Amino acid sequence: MCDAGYTRNIGGFTRPYPAVRAGEIISDDGIRCRLREDGFGIVGHAKVSGGKGALLAAVFITFTLCPSLQSQHLQAQSGQFQSVKDYGAKGDGVTDDAAAIQAAINATRTGSYSSGCVFLPPGRYMVRSTLSFLDFEGLTLIGAGSGENASAGAAVILWGGPSNGTVVDIRGCIGCSFRGFIIEGNHTAGIGLSYGTAWVSGGRHLVSAQSKFSEIAISNVLGSPGRALYVGSPGNAQVSESSFDRFHITDAVAAIYQEGGNTLNIHYRDFLVSWFTLVGMDVECCSFLSEGHTFTGAQTGATATYLIRNQLWHFTA
Repeated sequence: MCDAGYTRNIGGFTRPYPAVRAGEIISDDGIRCRLREDGFGIVGHAKVSGGKGALLAAVFITFTLCPSLQSQHLQAQSGQFQSVKDYGAKGDGVTDDAAAIQAAINATRTGSYSSGCVFLPPGRYMVRSTLSFLDFEGLTLIGAGSGENASAGAAVILWGGPSNGTVVDIRGCIGCSFRGFIIEGNHTAGIGLSYGTAWVSGGRHLVSAQSKFSEIAISNVLGSPGRALYVGSPGNAQVSESSFDRFHITDAVAAIYQEGGNTLNIHYRDFLVSWFTLVGMDVECCSFLSEGHTFTGAQTGATATYLIRNQLWHFTA
C-alpha cells in the first residue's frame, strides 16, 4: 500500500489521488491507468472528447509514488497509444485476432518509425498468422501480465496458424520494448519469438539493436525448427546490444537459439527453462552474456543443456 498516494499531471494540471494498491486500476477524467508492483504505470485505455481510444496531444502522465516504488513517466502522444481491443481483438481464445492486433501495431507508426505503445489487455488472443513488428524505433508492446503457462497468464498470444510458423516476428527494431505476455505455440509453432533483421524495398537493411524483452513466457513450440526464442541473422546482419530478462520457457525443441556473425552483446538473464527435447541454449555465434538460469527436464534424446560454439562470451550459470 502506498500511504503517500500519487499525483497525475495531464497537460500541466496535477490531480491528487488517495493511496492506492499496486496492480489496481484507477479511473478519473476518462483515463484508466494500472500500477504494477514495480511502480510502472500503464495507460490501459483513454476516452476523451475526441472519442473512444483518442488521446489528447502530448498527454503527459506523471506518477509520484511512495518510496518503495520507482517514479515513472509515460508520454502518450496523439494516435500513438493503441489498445488491441479498440481494433476489434476479442481475446476469447477462438476468434482470429491477428488482423486486429496487427492493425493496432501498424497504427502506432508516424512516418518511418514509431515510438508508440501497443497494449494487450487480459485475454487469450488466437492468431492464425504471424504478428509482425517490422522497421520500428522506440515501439513498446506491453501485456497485462505473463504467468507460468497459458492457463495462468493474463495476456496470452495463442498460435492457431500453420504448422512450423512463427508467432511473433520482430525485425528492424531499435530501442523497442516487449513485456508482460505469454506466447503459446500450441504444439505446432516453429518459432515462438524471433528477433532479427530484414531487407526492405530499395535495398535498405534493417538493423535490430538496443531492445529489451522481459517477463515473457513461451510454451509448446514443438514444430520445426522448434525454437522458443530465436535471436540473430542467418546472413550475418547486425543484431546487437539487446537484453532478454526473466523468461519462462517450457516445452520446446530448443529453448534459446542464437546465430549470426554480427549478433553481438546479447544479454540473457534469469531464464527458467524446462522440458526441451534437443538443447536448452544453442549459441552458434557470436557474443553474449548469460547469467542466472535454471534448466530442468531435458527429455530423453536431448543432446545438451548448453551448446556454445564460435563465439565471444561471458557465462555465469
